[in-house]
Amino acid sequence: MKHLNYFSEKESGHIENFKNGRTKWFNPIARFLAKAGITADIVSIIGFLMIFGFVYFIERNPIAAIIFIILHIVIDGIDGTVARVTGKDGNRGAFLDIICDHSGIFVATAGLIYYGLVNGVIGLVYIYLYTIMIIFTIIRNVMKTSPKIVLRTKYYVYLLYGVYAFTSRNYLNEAMIIFSAIMIISVYNDFLAIRKKLK
Repeated sequence: MKHLNYFSEKESGHIENFKNGRTKWFNPIARFLAKAGITADIVSIIGFLMIFGFVYFIERNPIAAIIFIILHIVIDGIDGTVARVTGKDGNRGAFLDIICDHSGIFVATAGLIYYGLVNGVIGLVYIYLYTIMIIFTIIRNVMKTSPKIVLRTKYYVYLLYGVYAFTSRNYLNEAMIIFSAIMIISVYNDFLAIRKKLK
């Protein structure tokens, strides 16, 4: 991977194929946006803003909240295609994309805490560990010592909210405890790997 990213060693082998497929799927939309003067950075920011729709509807209308989560994920997949179509696929855009992407799960977790679907302490520990894990993964990729696996749990959090929306069964606290326990191990291993590389 030539740009800033938080993909594991295992993921990087498949990410190029996925990126090419995504470019093919979203190419017509990306070309339309590019002609309209909408840059990849603007698309990244719009994708992030969809999370606020999710937060607004968490309690009011769970189905609408799910729609906003889907929009967030889909739009997040379009920004890279717009960047490639316009020839501006680089680290500046990748950096903004990472910030917007991670800010999305941060705001979503804050919303789940606010509406009482996630215990405050559990949610804060989860989002702290997730943040550190992403930062460490980026650092390790820059140092060319990519981790073998990155547990990207945000999609499971979104999925479990969907379970709650349709069944009123809330497994978010239990899931975040499990995710956090696994991430502690990942973060510790990343810390050791980074420290070993430093002089």
